[in-house]
Amino acid sequence: MPGLIAILTPNYDRSIAQNITKMAESMCHEDFYKKDLFHEAPVPFVAARVHLNIVNKVPQPIYNENRTILIIMDGELHARHDPRERLRLAGHIIGSDSDAELLLHLYEEVGEAFVYDHNLNGCFLALIHDIRQGKTLIVNDCLGLYRAFYTQDNHTFVIASEIKSLLKYARVSYTPNTGKFHEYFLYDGILSDETLFKEIHRLPPASMWTYRAGAITKRQYFDFSDLRTNTSLGKAEFDEEVNRIFRTIMPIYARGKGVGLSLTGGWDTRAELAVISNVGHALPCYTWCGPYRDSLDVRVARKLTKVLGQEHHVFRIGKDFFDDFSDYAHKTVYVSDGSAGIFVSHEIYLNAMVRAFAPIRLSGKCGTQTMSRRFFRPKPEIDERVFSGQLLFDIASIGQCTRCFEERESVINVLRWLWASGFGAIEGSQLVGRAPYLDKELVLFLFGAPDSYLSGSNVQKYIVEKNCGQLAGVPSDKGAYIRSESFGRNVRLSLLALLYKSLTTLDKAYLHFSVPHIFTRMDPFMKCTGLEKVFLGFSYLDSYRRWLKSELRHFTEGVLLDERTLEV
Repeated sequence: MPGLIAILTPNYDRSIAQNITKMAESMCHEDFYKKDLFHEAPVPFVAARVHLNIVNKVPQPIYNENRTILIIMDGELHARHDPRERLRLAGHIIGSDSDAELLLHLYEEVGEAFVYDHNLNGCFLALIHDIRQGKTLIVNDCLGLYRAFYTQDNHTFVIASEIKSLLKYARVSYTPNTGKFHEYFLYDGILSDETLFKEIHRLPPASMWTYRAGAITKRQYFDFSDLRTNTSLGKAEFDEEVNRIFRTIMPIYARGKGVGLSLTGGWDTRAELAVISNVGHALPCYTWCGPYRDSLDVRVARKLTKVLGQEHHVFRIGKDFFDDFSDYAHKTVYVSDGSAGIFVSHEIYLNAMVRAFAPIRLSGKCGTQTMSRRFFRPKPEIDERVFSGQLLFDIASIGQCTRCFEERESVINVLRWLWASGFGAIEGSQLVGRAPYLDKELVLFLFGAPDSYLSGSNVQKYIVEKNCGQLAGVPSDKGAYIRSESFGRNVRLSLLALLYKSLTTLDKAYLHFSVPHIFTRMDPFMKCTGLEKVFLGFSYLDSYRRWLKSELRHFTEGVLLDERTLEV
């Protein structure tokens, strides 16, 4: 994903401007990206912003009225109450709709205390340089959802949104962080603020760091150790409060031109659709689909939008994806800094298709994690033929880390890893992603609730029933449904739910990568007889286990017969 790069030095040094250019180029993955470069004396840093030209289009940096403060920022703010009018009444001149300018004037108004404004919400990284005080502030969002990495070289501080950009900074020698390899292979990522390089670290959430004269002062403006079970609300009151918060935030996330709802067959996006409809908004909806048939996601989403008379589109994986798979695979690994493997390459393809239709994607991402507290677990299958004995020992010893997911302080780290790495980076390379379930107010309220309040999808179902009861009469793609007082309706829904659940189970069992090898020998029989057509594509958007033997056969052969593979 694009973003910010900055090199902070004690004094202005024009010679490092060449570094910032190379670092910015490493983040220019698409022709439609825009690039802002900054290197002006006497400001003691050089910086660049690479962006999609979808939101905050005004060139940066932006200065205040007397040019004593400047800001360079990427990301979005989601303010509950737009403070622009209040700032204008206070005498500030606001010349654009840029979130960067808004943040600049908030700092000008109250100083560093602007981070405690309850209206300040979003996913962002900002550098604010105060010329009068000779300091540069490095600040990110409260949950640390915006991807940001940093390294230090004596008195020089370097920060970037992508690790590959930091690797272009030639003045630092980077060492592999071998002590974290086992964690990376077990979880597809590193859960702490370390990375695969010892000298590169991830910026913690709620950071308010100050750089002045070569020294960095680190401060965190929110104490996550306060995330404890602290609600005194009963279950009914709790559900209603979540509904109130959700009704407050959804219009904010649905604002602006070019927003589309990425609708699935689950309860997360259905709750969003219910609230959007109830508050009078109408957004175009769309659903992704595999190449074989209309999936249950498509069928359920189509029913939901038909009930409301909403616009609905389907984006399918086509032959061109398989023809150009090698390019998509390389780009997936590259843009995600290795956080995503080639088996999510369809995400690049589909997000690129959607960009022309709705460049801002409203999704239900992480709804399961925040509303239900269902988190990932380590991979159960680790091939002992691939890894060394020491690495296997390290992998076995890390299983105890699953307990940390029950500690609420650690949940924030899990959420920001799920969002910013892998899928979030891929999505952010093509369009702007918005995730209401990661809203600061909502997340912090939910994490104060007893675990018993958050089971299954009961909160999302409550939101659906309270805001748009018509959407309660359709089972989810997994076969879950909301019972009613009508016996006949319950019987009909239970039979439909059983069918959905059976098709989902068959599809997942057949396509899962962990299918024992003895059963995979049946694949030719299943294909030739057409038995797989009974369920293939009902649940899985991607079918890589099958694709590698059919649509991607030439790619697979090319990898296996490559000279570098044969040398291993």
